[in-house]
Amino acid sequence: MLELADRPKNSSGRIIKLAGTTDMLFLYDQPKQIRVERMVTNNGVTTRVRLGRVWKKDLELDDELTANLSPEELEEVEAFLARLRQAEDARLRHQALAFPTVAREVMEYFENTADEIDRRIIAMAIMQSVRQLRKLEQSEKSTEAA
Repeated sequence: MLELADRPKNSSGRIIKLAGTTDMLFLYDQPKQIRVERMVTNNGVTTRVRLGRVWKKDLELDDELTANLSPEELEEVEAFLARLRQAEDARLRHQALAFPTVAREVMEYFENTADEIDRRIIAMAIMQSVRQLRKLEQSEKSTEAA
């Protein structure tokens, strides 16, 4: 079960506590990674043990983290990462489906308000997008011909 936890004073980002384990497992959401630690209490003294990290660029468990997790913890962390992947897919889909509106609004800004620097930035982004579309089309044509 996932729960939100209080953030330690020296930590940034969201903290997700995975409950249901003997010791508490914490996932510290940071800009480029998710740090995974276990809070262990021995003789009334609580310490944090670093288990590993998950890079946000691919949201895949590394060998170090996998080796440090129990099967139950591994299952919970994998479920958590699967949910993060679903959220990222939904975010990208939302952006793609909103793109026609964004493109229209950007062009209105380009025509009516943008200064010379803004116009160059927008024009470069459009040209790069058109280049990528052409490369994709050429790749698809060569795949179909093969």
